[in-house]
Amino acid sequence: MPPAKLVLYADDDEDDRLCFQEAWNSYADYELKIFESAIGLLEFMQQNPSLDLCVVVLDQNMPQLSGIEALERVRTMNPYEETPVVLYSTNIYGGQLSRAASVYGAHLVQKSNTLAEIRTDVERIIGLCDPPL
Repeated sequence: MPPAKLVLYADDDEDDRLCFQEAWNSYADYELKIFESAIGLLEFMQQNPSLDLCVVVLDQNMPQLSGIEALERVRTMNPYEETPVVLYSTNIYGGQLSRAASVYGAHLVQKSNTLAEIRTDVERIIGLCDPPL
């Protein structure tokens, strides 16, 4: 059996992390590693330069380092500069997020309110790991 595809997720909100984890539980082909901050996620990436990384998911509104700031740093990290990044936020319609998506090639996914909707979010994110041929 091939190793699971690795997904990194940073969110400072414990409830959001728990719901996201619950939604991922049915996807055994994917390993989800969760961080309480973007700083922790970036440190992990720096300490592990040979990860087979599938996608990075960043909450936008985190203290110390926002999702956009973390995205900027990911785009400078070899070999992760081309890794798909999702900005996952309650409001994706602001100009700042749209500009970041355009400039840094990020994907925007609006946070959902129910577990069923979060599962749909997860399916969209997984689609970035396995783009159609």
